[in-house]
Amino acid sequence: MDCHKNMAKCIHNTRSVKGFWQYWHGSFNRWLVRYIYIPLGGSKQSIARQVCNTFCVFTFVAVWHDLSPQLFVWGWLLVLFFVPEMAALRFARSPAGKDFARRHPLVVDRFETLGGALCIFMLKLACLIGYGYALDGAGNLMAALSTPQALAAMTLYTMWMYSMVRLIRLLEIYRAQRRPEEAAPAHNE
Repeated sequence: MDCHKNMAKCIHNTRSVKGFWQYWHGSFNRWLVRYIYIPLGGSKQSIARQVCNTFCVFTFVAVWHDLSPQLFVWGWLLVLFFVPEMAALRFARSPAGKDFARRHPLVVDRFETLGGALCIFMLKLACLIGYGYALDGAGNLMAALSTPQALAAMTLYTMWMYSMVRLIRLLEIYRAQRRPEEAAPAHNE
């Protein structure tokens, strides 16, 4: 029996909404992909169809958690946060995207890092609305977040998260470079 490890990474150790869901509740994610997402057409469709498929999956996830309006909003916010990621991935896999990445690797790296920081921020926002403030408090939360002080704090927080995601990316690069050395047998002379 293949038991997928759940919660292998926390929200701060992921750089994409898709990556978060693959690790957060891995076994449930695999079930959703196998029995809902792929039968609906999966990711081999247009972006509009992918969004529709993801909408169906997260509507099911909201119902699975509890039949409450705030969880529908939570699920639909997550779908909304998937859209830029889907578009960026589609572009990255295209010939033009591959050419851009080849010519501008530093720009792509910084863009991915910023995307990771914004992803963490958006996941937290969705969870605050879905599990904390609910629909009544969401308007108050948005009003509070639109003050100059809150915007400054969110900017600093995003910069902090950018730094942390950058550090995670550098550690992953370092580990990937060390793996061949660790796998090589020691030479005794």
